[in-house]
Amino acid sequence: MRRFMIVCALLGACIIAFAAQQSKADQLQKPAQQPKVDFTVNYAVESNYNTADLRKQLFDKKDTTVMVVAHRGDWHGTAENSLHAIQKAIEKGCAAVVVDVRKTRDDSLVLMADESVDRMTNGKGRVADLTLAEIRALTLKEYHGNPTPLRVPTLEEALRTRKFEHDGPNWTPRISGLLSPDGSYKMSILKSSDAEGTGCNRYTFDFDPIAGLGHFLHTYVCDGNPVIPTFQGEPERVEIPQDMDAFVNTLWNNLNEDNKISLFVRYTDLATGEYRQKVINRYE
Repeated sequence: MRRFMIVCALLGACIIAFAAQQSKADQLQKPAQQPKVDFTVNYAVESNYNTADLRKQLFDKKDTTVMVVAHRGDWHGTAENSLHAIQKAIEKGCAAVVVDVRKTRDDSLVLMADESVDRMTNGKGRVADLTLAEIRALTLKEYHGNPTPLRVPTLEEALRTRKFEHDGPNWTPRISGLLSPDGSYKMSILKSSDAEGTGCNRYTFDFDPIAGLGHFLHTYVCDGNPVIPTFQGEPERVEIPQDMDAFVNTLWNNLNEDNKISLFVRYTDLATGEYRQKVINRYE
């Protein structure tokens, strides 16, 4: 009887030990609960990097600076190519964000890596077969495939997340442009609202296509000390000649000698879609 009780006690201890080990194993096998994500996009987040410095590092083959670039933004825990992913990448100190752009059926530019919306949204179909309104009705998935409240952004919306340069007291404006298939184009300049860099004023100019006529937008009006005055008024009218090489040379020769780094010019035939282009890099 005593021997039986000892055996039972040992067996009971083994069962308890096995149960304890099994409990630990179950805990290890259970996936860690994902932290709750705040998908609110904070437009106040701003990069501390200067565009001119980044451009120099990118084109100068002798520059050994390591540049951290986030492809599709910081998509861990959120949706890639979303405004939220762009914001998170900036918050973590990335020098730049690379996004993937595709054209919708009605010629709008949206941020989407894949040819279709299947993997990253709650919808189905090729981006090229869907209208902007149809894509905007979809919601994005995060990288585990879980749904989010985020929407597919347009390229224009992504550009609007940017502000002027964080280089007070000048607060250098940022400029950009978008060319539509029909030849119309938009130009924008992002400027500080005051001398302290308190807020950002965004100016957008929308132009119809006119053969031989373009517009020029730049950051500063002229030199200044201690503060350089920023561009004022509307973009300047520019005559565009048929000779692309001559136009390229005119542009390049009129850029500030100390600051010009690269130049990209493309001539597009609006009737056929064919184009010619030229790139100048001062470091080559």
